[in-house]
Amino acid sequence: MENDAAKALLSIVREAATGFSTGKAFLDCLRIVLAKISMLDWTSMDKSTQYLVISDVKQKLPGILRTGCHVPQTLVADATISSGLKESVLQVGTRDKLVVSLTATCQAYPGFATKWMALNNVILLDTIADDAMDFGFDVTALEIRSSKQIHTTLVALFQTFLAQVEFGRSRLTTEDQKCFDDFLAFILSRRKLKAVRWLHGALDGRLSKVRSTMEQRFVDPMVLFLSRC
Repeated sequence: MENDAAKALLSIVREAATGFSTGKAFLDCLRIVLAKISMLDWTSMDKSTQYLVISDVKQKLPGILRTGCHVPQTLVADATISSGLKESVLQVGTRDKLVVSLTATCQAYPGFATKWMALNNVILLDTIADDAMDFGFDVTALEIRSSKQIHTTLVALFQTFLAQVEFGRSRLTTEDQKCFDDFLAFILSRRKLKAVRWLHGALDGRLSKVRSTMEQRFVDPMVLFLSRC
């Protein structure tokens, strides 16, 4: 257990190029690492340690929902986030990048599988990386966002869709618009699945109620508000 803690802490320190601002920040980090070791029992932790773990997840979730990456919490509401400030989301407890494939998304949402597989014949959906899709604003604050901001995001996603498809005509048809709806549903569902999988790793079954609350409060509304219809 001690070796696991040392390895986990070392991986975090390596990623923190600027180090820790205070001794307290270092101790908080250490407590989070220890809390995430699977051999420890959540019930044996004091309330303050559980709070730190939950707080850490709350700080990271908005960036994942917006960009598919880890980004500094202070930048989540910015209009533009530099790619250099984005870090890949890893499978919790490993150094492997968390990637959600078309197959996995179809399995999670079987009602869309037929449409997405048909769309994949036109656009290779797995070639469009999830972490290359930035929704442009803090999607966990949708209730205070204007319809104009959401419209801007949908336009950007539509332009991404158009860039993947070659049209032999000057006007878009109703069928083209349906294809975009399927494309949008895939992009949103894949991002949701990625966030949910990360949450399940960060907050395991012993904190399932907290995890479910976060999904209902932050993850589900993103799909509802950004869906075109």
